Formats: sequence, C-alpha cells, structure tokens
Amino acid sequence: MGTGTTATASGPTGVLELKVPAQSVLPDGAFSIVARHSAGKPVTVTASPAGVCRAESKRIRPLAAGTCVVSATADGTSVNRSVRIVKGTPKISWALKGETRNSFAYRPHGIRTSSDGQWTARSLTTNQCAIKGSMIAAVAVMNTSSLGMCRVQVDVAGTARWLPARLVLKTRIVESVLSFAVSSSTDTVEADVPFEVKVRMTYPDSSLDGYYGLDVSGCGVSVFDREDSNRTRTFKVSSTAADLKRDTDSGHCTLTVHAGVAGTLQLLGEYNIRKTLAVSL
Repeated sequence: MGTGTTATASGPTGVLELKVPAQSVLPDGAFSIVARHSAGKPVTVTASPAGVCRAESKRIRPLAAGTCVVSATADGTSVNRSVRIVKGTPKISWALKGETRNSFAYRPHGIRTSSDGQWTARSLTTNQCAIKGSMIAAVAVMNTSSLGMCRVQVDVAGTARWLPARLVLKTRIVESVLSFAVSSSTDTVEADVPFEVKVRMTYPDSSLDGYYGLDVSGCGVSVFDREDSNRTRTFKVSSTAADLKRDTDSGHCTLTVHAGVAGTLQLLGEYNIRKTLAVSL
C-alpha cells in the first residue's frame, strides 16, 4: 500500500484506478478522490479507521489526525492508498499595519486566528505598547520617548483540529503629526478694539477629537466670547491700553495659544503656538 497519488489494479474485465492526495488538512474538510473502472463497473469506496476518516461517496471526510486508508473495489478487484491526515496550522493576524502613530490611548488590536483554540497575547516591548484585553494601549501617547517597534507575542493553544502556534506581530510606533493653525482677523492690535483669533486643530487620529483644551494669552488680551465649529475654535478678544502696553516690546506683542489636555487622558502633550502682531497705542 502506498501513500497518495495513483494506484491501479487489473481485473478480469478492466483496470481499476484510485487517485487520492498524499495529505489532507483537518480544517479543510472533505476532499475529493478519483475511483473509476475502465469498463464502467460500479466502484465501492471505503475509508478506515472509523475514528480517522469516513467515505462519503467519492469524497473522504477527515475526522482526526492519523493515517486514512482509502480502498476502492470493483468487479472483484480492489486497490487502496493511504492519506496522511494532519492538523491545521493556525493563521494569526491583527488590525494594526506596519506603522502606527502614537496618537491613541486605547484601540482594538483586532487579533484574530483561524484556530478554534484559545489564544493569549502579551507585549514583548512594554516601553512601546501594552495589551489590555481586546485593546492595545500606547504606553506614552504623543511621547517620542516611546517610539519604536511594538512586538506582541500571540500563543494559540492546540486543539483536536489545530496545531498550537506562536507568532510575534509587529507594528512600528511612529510620531504623530498634530498641528494647530492660528490666525487673527488683524495684524495690528489696538487698545479696546475687539478682534478674532481662530485656531484650527488637525489631529492624526479622529479618536483624539475634543481632547485638547485651548486658551489665548499675550498682547494684553481678554477673551469675551468663543465659538466652535468643525475643529475650529474662534476666540473673540480685546485688549485694554494698560494690558496691551504691558505686553508690548519694540512695537510688537506675542499672541500665544496654549493647547493642553482636557479631562483625565494623560500624556497627549502640551503645545504653545505663538504669533507676533504689531501694536498701535
């Protein structure tokens, strides 16, 4: 008895042919075979042992890892071949790509495996990333000290149909590009003349929307109104003569927009965006 490929046997009325694969993977399910007689005689197919495989007409269904013997009989002639039944090798993947910006606190890691076995995951680079249940956490959001390769080891337990597996998933944590564009409705500040300061926020990750608090200082300004629209915050400000004079140097003043973290989310960083304006006293 051989393994796989083709076997033939000559009988009184013709030639019996049997073709089977050398190997079948359990999770792939039933596989087809060729069992035919050259004179068209009916062919009976069996498969054994019963705990490893069973015949379903001209298909064989693997049941467990082992050696499956497939037999074909026609017109008093028999032939058989063996098929090696093996467990499947799990595929493991996750939702992250080759590079991930350090702009998130938590996001779904999307770890998936083709196996029905239980899996566990742990970070091998705890300075860059951590696994928290179904989420992956950036250890230091918006912090360049924790840039670099995030490596997560996934272990999948073996089952009756699947082999155990281990794979290290990788994504490089790269710096986020967070920007604030500041504009004012005037280039010259005058005492007691209101003007507007607009701040346009561009986030690298939409999940950060609303995390930054903004305030305006310098040029003696006081905010008396504020409007928010589509990531743009408009401050309506004015300066008294005394406050403007205090902040003026060589005919100019520095308007500062401070961007800080709102709420309890930590390590998103703080920014000061400065704009120089002329002063008319």
